Amino acid sequence: MKPLRLHGLVAAPFAPFNKEGDVDCSLVSAYASLLKENGVVGVFVNGTSGESHSLTVEERKEIAEAWMRESSNSFSIMLHVGHASIKECEKLARHAHDIGGAAFGTMAPIFFKPSSLHGLVDHCAKEANFAADLPYYYYHIPQMSGVDFSMRDFLELAGKQIPNLAGIKFSKVDPADLKASMDYNGGKYEIMHGNDESLIIGLVLGAKAAIGSTYSFAAPLYNQIIDHFNAGRIKQARECQRDAILMVRELFKSGSLLAACKFVMKEIGIDLGPVRSPLQDLDASEKGTLRTRLESLGFFSYSCK
Repeated sequence: MKPLRLHGLVAAPFAPFNKEGDVDCSLVSAYASLLKENGVVGVFVNGTSGESHSLTVEERKEIAEAWMRESSNSFSIMLHVGHASIKECEKLARHAHDIGGAAFGTMAPIFFKPSSLHGLVDHCAKEANFAADLPYYYYHIPQMSGVDFSMRDFLELAGKQIPNLAGIKFSKVDPADLKASMDYNGGKYEIMHGNDESLIIGLVLGAKAAIGSTYSFAAPLYNQIIDHFNAGRIKQARECQRDAILMVRELFKSGSLLAACKFVMKEIGIDLGPVRSPLQDLDASEKGTLRTRLESLGFFSYSCK
C-alpha cells in the first residue's frame, strides 16, 4: 500500500459543537475553507484535537462524512478510527473505507494497553485489516496513550504483518527515533511530524508533512517556517519557530489546551462551541488574559489570512 506522500501542513481539526455541546457539522464547511485558504493540504479527523474519545461512534461518523464533503485532489481527508473497543474500531474503519477516506489510522489503546511491541503490532494488524484497501498510519502519541515503543522497531515488525502499513503520525518529541523511522528500509514509510512546537526539527530530519492542532489557526506562520527552511533562510525559520513556541506556551498556560484553541478559533471567526466534559472551557478572565498575551505576541497578525 503506497503512502500518501503529502507535502505541507495537515490540520488536526477540533470537534464542531454548537453552544449546547452537540455535534454541528454545518460548521465544517467554513472551517475547511479557512484551512484551504491558509495553505493546509489536508486534515486528520477525529484525533486528539477532535476529542475523539469523548464522542460516540455515530458522532465520529457524522463528522467524518462532513469532512469528506470537503475532500479534493489538493485536500486529503485522513480519518482516525481508534477506539477502546476493537469492535467499535471496526465499525469506524469500515466506515472510513466506505466514504472514501484517503487514509486511516489508530493510536494505541488508552485503557487496557499492550505490554509489548509484539502485542501492539498484533493489535494494529487487526485494526488495519478492517480497511485493508486503505493506507494505514499508526498514531504514535505516548504522552496521551501511555504506550511508548521505538517506532523504528515498530516499522520493522509491523511491516511484516500489516500489508497496508503506510507510515506513522509521529507526535512524540524524539528526534533520534523520528530520524531512524524516516530512514528505515530506504524511507519506505511516510513519517508525518506531529509536534507543532518542533516543526523545524522535523524539517531538518527530512519530514515533508506535519500534522498539528495549531495549524488550524496559525498555518500562515508554520508555512513561513517551511518556506524559509526550504529556501535556506534558516535564521528566519528559527525566528518563526520561536514565535510558534511562544504562542503554544501561552495556550498551555491557560490550563486547558483544547479549550484555549477553541477560544482562538472563535476569535478568528470559526465558533466551534465548547469542549466536552471532562474538559472545561476557559472562564471570562482566562479568555481575557489569553487574548491579551496573544496580542502582545502579535499573534492575530499571522493567525489567518
